Amino acid sequence: MKKTLKIILITVAVLIVLAIVGFVSVTGTSTRTAYLKIDSGAVEVNQGSGWMPATDSMDLSLNDKVRTADGEASVILYESIIVQLDKNTEISISDLAKDKVAVKQESGTTWNKFTGLSGVNGYEVETPTTVATVRGTEFGVNLSEVMVGEGEVDVESQGQKLRILEGKKSAFLMGKLSELDLTPEEKQFIINRLAKSLEKLKELRMAQLQKHKFLLDRIKKMRNLTDADIGRGFEKLDSGNLTEGEVMKKMPIPLDKIPFAKDSVNNIIALNKKIRKQNQQIHKLMGGK
Repeated sequence: MKKTLKIILITVAVLIVLAIVGFVSVTGTSTRTAYLKIDSGAVEVNQGSGWMPATDSMDLSLNDKVRTADGEASVILYESIIVQLDKNTEISISDLAKDKVAVKQESGTTWNKFTGLSGVNGYEVETPTTVATVRGTEFGVNLSEVMVGEGEVDVESQGQKLRILEGKKSAFLMGKLSELDLTPEEKQFIINRLAKSLEKLKELRMAQLQKHKFLLDRIKKMRNLTDADIGRGFEKLDSGNLTEGEVMKKMPIPLDKIPFAKDSVNNIIALNKKIRKQNQQIHKLMGGK
């Protein structure tokens, strides 16, 4: 009898462990190191075996190359760096160390959003003529200049170094690396790109939420919520009409206390702050209108 009871207890314990492992695997929060989002048109990737058509949300690795022709795409690094590729642009992932993630830009134009989340400390874009290094900013790069939409960027080109401030751009004047004011057209370009980055930040936030779909579905059922309700909640958070603390108080499950959900909750809160700051930056560049 005792032996039978022992076997039953061991079996139950194993089943509990397997259930926990299965649950965590479904709702786990592992960070994707690099992946591709196709925004429009044709995008190709070279992962060491030549150029091939890319697929949306495919994983990328060190030294992988991405290029656009008539298409546009975004490379997401550590779920915290957004590299937007314009048409006719090619980049490769040259470093995935968290102290300095880096890409090489062979052609075209990129717009880069560095959030400083997921433990990444720095980010660098290298072109054939220029290296742009940041530690928390947003900027555009083509093969002749760097344009700063937020924060500061350290630019090195042809042996010269210069820190470019927000709302300025780098350019060579008479052989000297210089900081220039933006034209009205360039300022509007930056505002448009900030708005596009804002949508990308919201996509990153939703991706964090979807990591815990099982848990999310339970909460929706317990609170009789729809996706539209959740969307309206985020709109209130983004506008400052609702705080994260107020949301957490209404949760039937203390998400910030669940080990496998805690990281995602913290990331969502951090992204909420980035989104609010992005809205403020757009407003600021528009002259506060």
